[in-house]
Amino acid sequence: MKFKKQDKEIVVGWIERQFKKNPTFPVSCIDGDNKNSVSKEHLKSYKAWTKTTHKRSEIQEWIDKWLETSEIETLEAEIKRRSKDKKE
Repeated sequence: MKFKKQDKEIVVGWIERQFKKNPTFPVSCIDGDNKNSVSKEHLKSYKAWTKTTHKRSEIQEWIDKWLETSEIETLEAEIKRRSKDKKE
């Protein structure tokens, strides 16, 4: 998934909201034993996110490393929806 410079704010906001409201974000970090708890991988992904500067290339690297296809599709839909709202 590639995103445009003007979409960076949407992408960052979406990722921040996912970490705040979803203890199993990103899906790739779900612990097989307990699907509703925070795993070590979740903490690693959050730590990597907090160290990511807000350069598009670094955000892109984080997305490529941590997000599953379903999450990327959800993010793309959010970008499309929010971009459409801005135009109107």
